[in-house]
Parts: sequence; structure tokens; C-alpha cells
Amino acid sequence: MALRADDLIDRRRLRRKLTFWRVAAIIVAAAGLIAFSAWIYG
Repeated sequence: MALRADDLIDRRRLRRKLTFWRVAAIIVAAAGLIAFSAWIYG
């Protein structure tokens, strides 16, 4: 099954968006962990 050029472009675009949201989630989780540890060990 050959993919059309549009399908490949859509797949790349989707992968880029997914990578952005993964990185954003990791940054938010790290910031939350830092804030929580600062609050606990204050």
C-alpha cells in the first residue's frame, strides 16, 4: 500500500505536533515536581 504525498505530509505534521505536546507535558511535570518539592522542603 503506497502512501500519497499528502498522507506523508500529514503524518509528518502530526508527528511534529505530538512531539511538541510531549515536550510541553514533560516541562510542566518537571515544573510541578520542582514546585512540590520546594513546598514540601520549603
